[in-house]
Amino acid sequence: MVIVFCTFGLVFSGPPLVHAEDEGTDESGSRELATTQQPENVANAEEILASEETADAGVEEEAGSTADTEEAPVVENDQELEAQPAPAESLEIGPENVSESVAEPNAKLAPPTDIVAISGTKEVKGQAEATNDRNRQLRAYVYAKDPKSEPNQIPLGESTAGKGNGKFTVKLQEPLASGQVLYIVLKQENKKGSKWIPDGVESDPISVSVSLSLADQYDAGLNVPQGPFLHEDQATRSDEEISEIFEAFKTSNPAIAGYMKAINLYNVSQEQLSAEIIYNDNSKGTTKPINIKLITERSAEALVDKLLVTGNIVAGTLQTEDGQQVTPGTKVKVVTRIDADDRENFEPGARCNVVKSQATYADVDAESGRFSVDVGYETLKLNWPGSSEGEIGIIVKEPKKLPTCKVIVPEGPLPEKTPVRDPKKLTKDDKKRIDPNIRQAYTTVTGISKMPDGTGDWEDTPALIDFNADGDARIANPSNSVGDWDQNWAFVPKQDEDGRYELKNPEQVKSIAAKDLVTNIKPRSPKITVDYDSSTVTITPPAYTDPGDDTDLASYRVLYDGKTITLTRPADSAAPNTSTRSVAAGAFLKMVVPFVLARTEPSGSTGSWSSSEGSVDSSTGTVTLQIKDLSVGATITAIATDRGGLVEEETPLDSDPVSVTLETATVSYDANGGSGTMPSTKMNKGLTYTILDNGFEAPENKEFDHWEIDGKTVAAGSEIP
Repeated sequence: MVIVFCTFGLVFSGPPLVHAEDEGTDESGSRELATTQQPENVANAEEILASEETADAGVEEEAGSTADTEEAPVVENDQELEAQPAPAESLEIGPENVSESVAEPNAKLAPPTDIVAISGTKEVKGQAEATNDRNRQLRAYVYAKDPKSEPNQIPLGESTAGKGNGKFTVKLQEPLASGQVLYIVLKQENKKGSKWIPDGVESDPISVSVSLSLADQYDAGLNVPQGPFLHEDQATRSDEEISEIFEAFKTSNPAIAGYMKAINLYNVSQEQLSAEIIYNDNSKGTTKPINIKLITERSAEALVDKLLVTGNIVAGTLQTEDGQQVTPGTKVKVVTRIDADDRENFEPGARCNVVKSQATYADVDAESGRFSVDVGYETLKLNWPGSSEGEIGIIVKEPKKLPTCKVIVPEGPLPEKTPVRDPKKLTKDDKKRIDPNIRQAYTTVTGISKMPDGTGDWEDTPALIDFNADGDARIANPSNSVGDWDQNWAFVPKQDEDGRYELKNPEQVKSIAAKDLVTNIKPRSPKITVDYDSSTVTITPPAYTDPGDDTDLASYRVLYDGKTITLTRPADSAAPNTSTRSVAAGAFLKMVVPFVLARTEPSGSTGSWSSSEGSVDSSTGTVTLQIKDLSVGATITAIATDRGGLVEEETPLDSDPVSVTLETATVSYDANGGSGTMPSTKMNKGLTYTILDNGFEAPENKEFDHWEIDGKTVAAGSEIP
């Protein structure tokens, strides 16, 4: 035997009902706090607050919404309906016809518990029995009168209940008054198709008395802090400014400070705000005037230390306008990624605030003004022309002062300088030795490369480095170069005969000046050759014409017998670094007599040399000295001098001095038994000597016949080598 129960709804006339969905599925995530004073049948508000903080949020309907169930058809005559026989097939029970839960006769629901109704609010909260039955739900109804005595009254509001954690919130149209009595009833509904139909099962109504809110209890006697409070802006408030006013209210009202939950501030004028205290039961007090004063003094300026892209520490010093220490509590915010929407906030006169950017706070020593923060080696990026990538924002905020801010960019590091012979004329070999130094400089101590190495289609292609005619290096991303991929899919950039890459956008590069890449090394020494057969001494400068030679040779000096001959190679008027070097007297000899041989061609060319004294080869700069013009055993010294480096402190360098001392010979006379003396003569090797007449007195009974050297007869007046 199958019995089918039909449940009919009643149609009421009057204003629309107020509904609210079960708090257990509240998507708004709102949380309300209950009063600490509870009437009979009202749960302790603090306990409910604690349970709500750990429960899932529910979905609440707005006040004034309509019920989610449709009206049941109005039946004019129940007897007529009962008299109509139903088709046999209609008596078959299926899930499309009835709920999974069939109401039992005289069944009742458990009444709601933990009711919270506070004066001044427009809601009633409570706890219903939780159910996960998809085809059954509960609805909570709030009435002004007992529904048993007045069953046809319109509820003040209603809400689904029992879903999720069973908590519900019924929204009302009017605020509750202290002492007002409410009646709450739970009613059960079953789902038929897409409709929810009441099945007549409900709880006994329970009555609650609206408790007095904390705002009604304490707000009228609230002490308002006088101020004025210093604020940066009239229209908006920082968290610190809001907190300061809220704490001032607590300090001014210590007895009820624990009942205060939050504060709302509203703009009134440049000198005044209105403050609204929110209490622990979510009741709100009346607004009260608060005096404010706008700040005009600015925070200290950040002087940032040199920041390399390969580093990890952002540091600097805070400098105040009056030179005094910064205010304790000063904060420095380092923005490591400036969002495009925040970039304009760093412009002059802007507010220096960020919303979407990545930032971290630096440690600040108020006494010294120093600040620093470790941002990590991976954080800093190269900045490219026309791009904000790599920009770092620095925001300084002193208490009760307007913030200051600036944007800095990390610098590219400078490599260890490569020693070269001519800093103004780099060779291919020089450039090959400079390249790895640059790449090493752009690598962090943790091994992270900050070079613009290729990615994507240019994966595994290192950053490109080339040099211009002045020796300045240029660093480019491979994707910026013209080129093609070989059969192994390796990118091959296009280069000219000088090794310069063809770039799509020549401005998108990083440049390093030659002066920061190379250091000058001293030139090679000149060469001194003594030819005793020809009785000459030849001095030649170090090689200077070909790449790898001392192409920056400026001069060389020849010193002998108290004299100095200086041969110079002045550069033309276009050369950036020309100089003539004088040699101080007494550096190697007692007296300096300079003779200048001049040449007008630029460094590296093969022009003519000239000299005011001595023999010189006009093409090679070779100086030839005659041994006969040199003192006996003379020492000839030669020193080369270059043009110096590319920076002022790199002055011209001298080569190691090279010296040659002439070999000598001594001619003496032997009396061979005779008596008397004749002078001996010391002379340079390579010269001729004239034999003197005899000056000895011959032994008794003998006379002078001839001179003999090594067994050979030599006549007086003859010359010997």
